[in-house]
Amino acid sequence: MANIETLEQRLARAKAALREAKRREQIAQEKRIFDVVKRAGLSLADVENLLAASGKNGGESAQENEQ
Repeated sequence: MANIETLEQRLARAKAALREAKRREQIAQEKRIFDVVKRAGLSLADVENLLAASGKNGGESAQENEQ
């Protein structure tokens, strides 16, 4: 039984580590996107227009989504 408990603990730690790794990757990706937008000198409105034109964000800008 101790062996099963040990395996369950390892599994729980592995799952937690995977969640943390995914969270860190998401943060890193958001930072990369922010840096690209900043270097390009784009405004929020520019980004919204690009997203709307590309069909992302439901094909609508955030302003249109609010209405």
